[in-house]
Amino acid sequence: MTTIQQLMLYGMEQLSNSACDHPQFEVSQILSDVLGLTAAQLLSRAHDPISDLDAIQRYKLAIKERQNGRPLALILGNIPFLGRDFYVEQGVLIPRPETEWLVDQTIQWIHKQNWHNESLTILELGVGSGVISLSLSEAFPKAKVVAWDHSIEAIKLAKKIFNRQTFSLFIKTFLMILILWKL
Repeated sequence: MTTIQQLMLYGMEQLSNSACDHPQFEVSQILSDVLGLTAAQLLSRAHDPISDLDAIQRYKLAIKERQNGRPLALILGNIPFLGRDFYVEQGVLIPRPETEWLVDQTIQWIHKQNWHNESLTILELGVGSGVISLSLSEAFPKAKVVAWDHSIEAIKLAKKIFNRQTFSLFIKTFLMILILWKL
């Protein structure tokens, strides 16, 4: 029977021969997701056998997708951004670390200006995955965040993502208006 350690070694061997920069980290992320275990549990249970053949098959398929260049975030279906996990899927750009830095700097700057308790209006053009709007909405609950995109697919995806998160009702209403207008 296949163990967690054997699956880890298989994944690292496959990804070390690809363009993947951090095979051990990515293998750990994929296996954690497939098995529903934390990274610490993967280590502590390394010699445990995996009897779920479907899970092993899903893992090998995910490793193959990553080996073929599919982004890790799309394989996992989420991406960490400012301490929260956000749902992502094909059709929008995956937020980059630079985006996270920019949003963090924006939050700090608004606080520095002492505007964080004001009724701000924030406009995000090109909403994409919506992580910027959601993060700013969470950081500034009194703000009206307007999220816009010219792509109906991006708007539909942003709406799906927004429905999975807690945030300002204004964003939901605005997106619904945009969706109806675009259809």
